[in-house]
Amino acid sequence: MSYDDNQISSPVVKRRRRTTTSSSSTSSTSQPLNTISTATIFSSPSGSTISRDTPLTRKKRSAAWRYFNQNENDSSQCICNLCKVEIKRYGNGTSALLEHLSLKHSNEYKVVRDGIDRSKPQARQHYLPIDSERSKYVTKLIMEYLLYELLPINMVESDAFKNLIYNIEPAYNMPSRTYFTYKVLLALYNETRTKVEDILRTANGISITTDCWTSIAHESYVTVTAQFLTQQFEMKIFILETIDFSGRHTADALAKKLQEIFEEWNITHKIVSVVTDNTASVRNAAKLLPYEDWGCFAHLLNLSVVKGINLIHDEIDFVRKIVIFTRRSTLGFEELKSEQDKLQRPHRSLIIDVITSMYYMLQRFIEEKQAILACLSKKEFSKKLQDVNTIASIRWSVIEELLSVLKPWEQATRTKQNVHDIKQLLILLSYTCEDHCSAYFL
Repeated sequence: MSYDDNQISSPVVKRRRRTTTSSSSTSSTSQPLNTISTATIFSSPSGSTISRDTPLTRKKRSAAWRYFNQNENDSSQCICNLCKVEIKRYGNGTSALLEHLSLKHSNEYKVVRDGIDRSKPQARQHYLPIDSERSKYVTKLIMEYLLYELLPINMVESDAFKNLIYNIEPAYNMPSRTYFTYKVLLALYNETRTKVEDILRTANGISITTDCWTSIAHESYVTVTAQFLTQQFEMKIFILETIDFSGRHTADALAKKLQEIFEEWNITHKIVSVVTDNTASVRNAAKLLPYEDWGCFAHLLNLSVVKGINLIHDEIDFVRKIVIFTRRSTLGFEELKSEQDKLQRPHRSLIIDVITSMYYMLQRFIEEKQAILACLSKKEFSKKLQDVNTIASIRWSVIEELLSVLKPWEQATRTKQNVHDIKQLLILLSYTCEDHCSAYFL
């Protein structure tokens, strides 16, 4: 009967050793266990032994054997494959081999040690209960951080963010995004709303600002802000609502929506004025409400400027076209930067105008006049401007005069922004002073 090598394993060897005769046992014990010949253990049914040239060896399970080989003549001597040093080990252990790696080959020892640590049963990580005081505190801090920095809530699912929190508080178990959205955020909103409501109760008169706007996803919203002065003449500003406002933006629909918000916050009896932009539908909505209405001062300034500069729109269009080209085209950007280097000027991009920044666009355009002229003199640059082909197409003197005209308007707008809204400030001041005077004289 023949035997396959793959059927021979050390557990089988030990079991067969216990069933051999005393003579064979005596013979086998005279040799080390890891070099017992299969011929001394197994015999065929006819009684003849099975000859094996290769001794049966125990499987080397330690990761240290990746870097050592046993001496063929002496199993207690091992040769390091890295430095060829011969290491003597005692018994069947690998402690001496690991010690050699730790002293002479630290990187390899770390690999072996990591493998040993992973093979050991890991202790179960004990996390803080989600409703513990410490866990609630950390969860609230995370939620406030995401809100104040305008970060998406799904950031709590980021592995990098989880690793950061783990290193700060290893016992903290990060809740899911759903938990943050529907429990933590809602609780924080209710807490904040209660505080704001308590503060609004102390106001003598509240001025409201509101505006309708559309997001980049083409979703319409209406935002309502409340302002008032405290008894210490400190300005308080709170955003009460930013809610979806779909459908037609008619005056009646907007007025109804605003009145619902005022009633929800219980401030209808405290409102002294409503400030809106100067769009017809919004102004008409404000007039339908039983409060004094005002148009936005900054918006009025902007409308006045826009109406005036329409008389010289050709120059403005020319400037805007060059600005857009240098900001969106790699060629335009590189050419402008190259000319700024030649003039030893700092690299400054041209400014595109939005609602109130036309002054800043023209100001930067005049400041970079020499670099822009140099760019326009290059064929590759100027031909990209399509219908604008010559330097003479721009009247620099007109732009410089327009800049001087716009400067007072820019100063007025900036002053208004620094003191919030002058009209609101005066109205609230009068109400607060009236309350103080009444309390004094009565």
